[in-house]
Amino acid sequence: MQYSFIDRLHEVVGHVGGQKELERVSGVDQTTISAWLKRVKNPKFQTVKKIADATGFCAEWLYLGTGPKRSDEESPSAVNQSTLDLDLLAEIIEHVDSALSLRGDPYRVKSREKARMVAAAYDFYRRPGKGEIRRAKILDFVRRFTA
Repeated sequence: MQYSFIDRLHEVVGHVGGQKELERVSGVDQTTISAWLKRVKNPKFQTVKKIADATGFCAEWLYLGTGPKRSDEESPSAVNQSTLDLDLLAEIIEHVDSALSLRGDPYRVKSREKARMVAAAYDFYRRPGKGEIRRAKILDFVRRFTA
C-alpha cells in the first residue's frame, strides 16, 4: 500500500493534536488543511514546508514521502542528498502543480507520477546553464509522464 500525502498529513495532525492545533502552531489555516485531507485542494510545497518546520517533520517527507520523517533523523538518503537545492525543488514543485492545474489533472495524477515529473525537471534544471524554469519545459515533463 502506498503511503500518500494525505496519510502523512493525518499522521502530523494526530501528532500535534488535531487540525486546529496544527493551524495554531503552523499558521496554516484549518480550512486549507481540511481541504487537503478531503482532496478538494492540492497542497503547495511552501505551505507544506510551514507545517513541517512548525512540527519537526521534514518537508520532503511530508510532501513527497522521501527522506527522513523527522528533521532530527539521519538517513542514508538525507546524507546523499546534502546538496539538494530546496529552493529550486520548491520552485519546480510549484510549476508542476500549476501545469497540472492548467491541464485539469491535479487530482488524477498519482503521487509517484508527480514525484517522477518533479525529479525529472529537477535533474534537468540542476544542470549548469539551464537558466530559469520555463512553463513550456515543465509542461513537456508533465506530458511525458501523463501520456
